[in-house]
Amino acid sequence: MLNLNLCPEPLIFAQSTIMTLTKPSTCDSSFYVLPPLPYTFLHLKSATTHCKPLVIHTSHTQKYVCLQYDYTTFSPGFLNYTFTTPHSNIIILELLESDISLSYLQVSSPFEPHYNYVTELRDTCGGFKCESINACVHKSLFCNGIENCPSGEDEVGCTGFDYSVPLIVGMGIIIIFLAMWLCCTKRERKGVG
Repeated sequence: MLNLNLCPEPLIFAQSTIMTLTKPSTCDSSFYVLPPLPYTFLHLKSATTHCKPLVIHTSHTQKYVCLQYDYTTFSPGFLNYTFTTPHSNIIILELLESDISLSYLQVSSPFEPHYNYVTELRDTCGGFKCESINACVHKSLFCNGIENCPSGEDEVGCTGFDYSVPLIVGMGIIIIFLAMWLCCTKRERKGVG
């Protein structure tokens, strides 16, 4: 009889993060459960420089991979935007050796089925898209000072601060004060004459 010491690890919830997963030396393997938010998927990219054996478990498959630099994968259903069960997009990583480093990004499909007389796909990202992986990300991940998209395109063209809202509010206040000043000066002139 085979007696393995398997160690479950805590669930990991994040929109985007770079993480190092560890396997305790007392365990034969260690499991990390990565559940995305409802109707989203995960994009995983290895930050490990040399081969680290890993088993990726999904609702449909169990895949042994040699995790090394630039290895990427999506949770099941991303390419055809399908959810067969409520938890079909969960990924479970089984560490077979020591530490691995990877980036974790919650994404949604850039296309959503839209049915008229013909089936067509329409872009639903609203401008918050990682072009390098053709996936939508949450708007809070754009211009936040952290490269969340694998190629860093979420930080391209960002200034340190978005001045558009304070500028619009400031201009509105100035216009209101000018209108009040003009109104008051017209009243004073009428009262004098």
